[in-house]
Amino acid sequence: MAICMFWFVSTLVCQAQRDPDKFTLGAHAGWDLSDITKAKYTYRGGFVGGVSATFGLGKNFYLQPEVNFQQQGANYTYELRIGNNEFRQGKASLRLNYLNVPVLLKYRLGSTNLRVFAGPQMGFKLNAVYVAKEFDIYNDIDRFKTIDFSGVGGLEYLFPLSGESKSLVVSARHFSGFTDFTRYFYSVPAEGEGYRYRGFSFLLGVRF
Repeated sequence: MAICMFWFVSTLVCQAQRDPDKFTLGAHAGWDLSDITKAKYTYRGGFVGGVSATFGLGKNFYLQPEVNFQQQGANYTYELRIGNNEFRQGKASLRLNYLNVPVLLKYRLGSTNLRVFAGPQMGFKLNAVYVAKEFDIYNDIDRFKTIDFSGVGGLEYLFPLSGESKSLVVSARHFSGFTDFTRYFYSVPAEGEGYRYRGFSFLLGVRF
């Protein structure tokens, strides 16, 4: 995976051009709120950050592949049996780290600096853990699939920093899973829904 990332970044640098409407590189970081499509789960926050390359396609269209490290998962409430007919509720969180690779098609609205975008995303699982007060943190990576597929959509606004060569970028996006990311007893085929990610990301970045 590290070799693939190195090849990706090296290729983009070698192809870089000075015209911002033709090609730009970028870096971004921000805050992520993710959830799982089940009633008992609630949003949890995490970090998201990565690099991007933007290729001008003409007529206000752009193609932007990215490589992002993203913390996903959810918080939830569970019941712990403490007697024959006694239960106690507890709080826990499911925390998964992914290397996400979205490929976004972007459109610039007229002559403004506002752009909208959407595209598919492939996620590569890095690790997964449960955290709760009643038991130790433990690794649970084998109960989740290695690859996850989702869709991404959002908008961004560019603030020029130095002429037309550099820009500060503020963006917000929504992501929603296409596939069930779980294995074993977490999957519930009878309900026809499964467990899928959903959430929002708020990013601040620079493009040059």
